[in-house]
Amino acid sequence: MDSASLLHMRAISKRYGGVTALDQVDFACAAGSIHAVLGENGAGKSTLIKTIAGVVQPDAGRILMDGVEVHLASPNVARNHGIACVFQELSLVPDLSVAENIFLSRPPRRRGLIDSKAQQEQALALLAMLGCSDIHPRERVRDLPLSRRQLIEIAKALSGQPRLLILDEATSALSSEDVERLYKLLFQLRARGVGSLFISHRMHEVKVLADT
Repeated sequence: MDSASLLHMRAISKRYGGVTALDQVDFACAAGSIHAVLGENGAGKSTLIKTIAGVVQPDAGRILMDGVEVHLASPNVARNHGIACVFQELSLVPDLSVAENIFLSRPPRRRGLIDSKAQQEQALALLAMLGCSDIHPRERVRDLPLSRRQLIEIAKALSGQPRLLILDEATSALSSEDVERLYKLLFQLRARGVGSLFISHRMHEVKVLADT
């Protein structure tokens, strides 16, 4: 892929002390494409996606979005560029409601105050996209099983209407029915021009989903 790709990483390197996690990595992902990222434990997958998500800063190399160089100095900066990541470690606040967690960083506001009604309505719409009619926006996250929390984390990523969605082993806690719903969602996002990076050890999922 050339510099016109949605995301293009050039000669990215990252070291942790004496350990080289990324060594002159070139990587690209196109809009409207599902790109699988595969590798054994220790291959550098987590460092790669954390670099894209603004969590880790590379020691060398360049990152381009739409052919323009960007500096992803923090997760918030990455979100501003349309990048959303669902990590293996969930980032939900157990004592808050589902809706509050989904819009934790950017709640809908009215006259400067959080618009609770709009927040619940938008949360319902996102949960409907994921086929989660069994989750109520007012429920406390602490009262939900891990599989539902995983889906809330995905809804949270979708709340920013990302151009690039990164899923790191996102199906590990899901039921087979939920996995099928996630497939359907990813195909819908692809049709709308969203790029997706899918990290998984499950080769059958990669065969179903990945364009690259």
